[in-house]
Amino acid sequence: MAFVEEWRSSRGGMYYYVREGNILRRIEHYAIEVVRSKELVKYVVPFERISNKTICIYLFSHRGNLCVTECPAEAFLRSKETWSYDHKLCVKRCDLRELKGLEFELKNPILERIVEDARKYFNVIIKEIKEYSESLGFTIVFGSARSVRTFLEDIELGLIRCLGLPTNERRFKCLDVALAWIYEIWVISLAAKSIGIQQFKYQYSASSRQTWEIKQGSPYPITYGIRGNQYYAFFLEPQPYAIAHIDPRYLPELVKSKTGRRYIRPDIIINKGMQHRMENPDLLIECKVMPSVLWSKEVSTQLKEYVSLYKPKNTMLVSFHEIVDQSLKRTLESMGVIIIENLKPGEQAIKVFKKSYEIN
Repeated sequence: MAFVEEWRSSRGGMYYYVREGNILRRIEHYAIEVVRSKELVKYVVPFERISNKTICIYLFSHRGNLCVTECPAEAFLRSKETWSYDHKLCVKRCDLRELKGLEFELKNPILERIVEDARKYFNVIIKEIKEYSESLGFTIVFGSARSVRTFLEDIELGLIRCLGLPTNERRFKCLDVALAWIYEIWVISLAAKSIGIQQFKYQYSASSRQTWEIKQGSPYPITYGIRGNQYYAFFLEPQPYAIAHIDPRYLPELVKSKTGRRYIRPDIIINKGMQHRMENPDLLIECKVMPSVLWSKEVSTQLKEYVSLYKPKNTMLVSFHEIVDQSLKRTLESMGVIIIENLKPGEQAIKVFKKSYEIN
């Protein structure tokens, strides 16, 4: 039997899993031959290896919607094409809540830890974000960040989307994007509480509603916080101008002359005042939600480029996990970077974070 996957991530991708009890295992573990051709991957699987088992087909639409079709292996026996199966024997589930209780076979300690942390801490983080939003009466508006919205709706549904991807590298990326945005929003809320923000307003909205407008790569603040008569601009993953990531001609020479990846989008910028400027801000924060082993090699270069580009008065690195590389910590401290480790609900680091800076 042959199963062909389309490796297009969570936009138009199709992936096969074999269900063993409540465990979902990649089809590749049953294959005797794997043939890759660009976005297509073909698995040749002897029927006896999957006989009497359930095949789960993860199908992402081009808009990112996910449905999972469950079929007995026998549904593929009469198929003349590798793409087809007997639909009458299968059940299609587009309500992902029906898949709760199933676990993906991961076999990667770091990935297992990330999933465990997501379940343990991010329900609390999301709850705190929602409570803060309700207490000050503002809403959080997202653009096309479907995975983030899914995690905010239900952590388990978010995990189903990300862990359904075919490789650990793609799973890491999906989890990093979704959890990082949620973590950054939480960190902004901690900073706003520390400043004593009394209300929020989005300057470019026609209404007077209080809102956080989440747009990656925008040169404008996601919101303005107000304390008394003082305004504070909050930026989330901004960049100097809208197309700076593809057209660097207006960036400083040191940045635009660099070959390879340019670091131009810090996670958070907080600046005093109503202007939407990012130059010489009061505070630049880089947030890391993944274990430090996944980002420690790049972060010092990343922060150096941010400091060169934005020239912040204060620079901070916040990490969800402990930073295990002590030499890296010494390097960052010598650069004047304020380091906050283990910043997560219930940890002492929250108090340290709130005391580590002051925007008068």
